Order: sequence, then C-alpha cells, then structure tokens
Amino acid sequence: VIKALTKKTKSKLDDIIIDMIEEPLVLAMILIGIWYSLGMLTFSEGARAFVDHAFQFLIVINVTWLISRLFEAIYEEYMIPFAKESESDFDDQLFPILRQGLKGIVWTLGIIIGLNNAGYDVGAVLAGLGIGGIALAMAAKDTVANIFGGIMIFTDKLFKIKDKVKVGSVEGVVEEIGLRSTKIRTYEGRVVTVPNSEFTSKPVENISSEPQEKFQ
Repeated sequence: VIKALTKKTKSKLDDIIIDMIEEPLVLAMILIGIWYSLGMLTFSEGARAFVDHAFQFLIVINVTWLISRLFEAIYEEYMIPFAKESESDFDDQLFPILRQGLKGIVWTLGIIIGLNNAGYDVGAVLAGLGIGGIALAMAAKDTVANIFGGIMIFTDKLFKIKDKVKVGSVEGVVEEIGLRSTKIRTYEGRVVTVPNSEFTSKPVENISSEPQEKFQ
C-alpha cells in the first residue's frame, strides 16, 4: 500500500526510502514476534538475562541497519546525480570515500551501543579500538599522505587531465588523477605513476601554457 502511494508522487526519494527501510522493518516485526513468543515461556534467571541482552543488541543492530540504508537512499538520490553533473573529478572520487567512511562510523557506533546495552564492558572495547587505530594510522601514514596530496591537487587546482606538468624529474602529460596517485605520460611514451604526496613535498610546474614547439 505504501509503495503504491509513493509511486504517485513526483519525487523518487520516497520510493528509494521505502525500498531501503523495507527489510529492516520486516526484521523489526520478526524480532517483536519472537520477543512476544518468548515472553510466554518460562526461563531460568540466567537464560532470561541472556535473552534480554541478545534482543537489546539485535534491536540496536537493526536500527543501525535502518540508518545505514537511509543514508544509502540519500546518497543515491542526491549525491550520485550531483557528482555526475559536476565537471570536477574531485567529487567523483571523494563521495565514495565519504560514503564508506560514514557507513563505517554508523556501524561502529551501532555495535558499541549494542554491546553496551548487552552488558559488555564498552570501555575495554574502545581502548582496544584506540590502540588499533593508532597502529593502523602509523602503518598507513604513506597512504594518508597520498590521499591528502590528491585532495590538494583538486582543491588548489594545480593541474587537470591533459595538462603538461613537471614534478621532480618527471615531465609529461597528465593522463589520470587518482586520490592516491597520478599517472603522467612522458614525452618518450612511458607512463609514470607518481604518488600524490610528491606534489606536496616537491615543486610542481604546470607548463601547459608554454610554446608547443618545446614538446615536438
């Protein structure tokens, strides 16, 4: 009934939202049914506590799933069309990273809240995540530097695809700009992959405006 009503509206957002929340709502009704059924049975005190904690955890996970799918609906309806209409390549590469990052944050918070409701020591979990995050950051510092370099290329507009640039000993035409590296085709025809961190630590010369005879 709800889907039939949303199809009559001009906006596609309500159709996407209904489609996204359908599964979490079905799971919620199943959990309510099981909870009601188990309430009619007699358990020992320990078993009842286990069932209560398990259901509290499942309810939080289901709500987290619902929020995650709602974000997916907004992403598909607004962010993807915006990236396609934009002339810049920056949003095409940044939006997927934001998408995965926000979903990761939502799920991490959901699991932590669920474990807290289930009676687990969340402080110990957070301490473990903090130590793991520090170790991961140290291991991935080069990747982070390359990503920041890629963001700088787009925000500062150092160059664009088909521009002729020189960075360090590499000189040629930009063929591809990624979030972690940039591909430059030299005048000898070789493709050199340059880490984006190089553009933050070395002088970058955009020589596209120089006379074409130099490159013939």
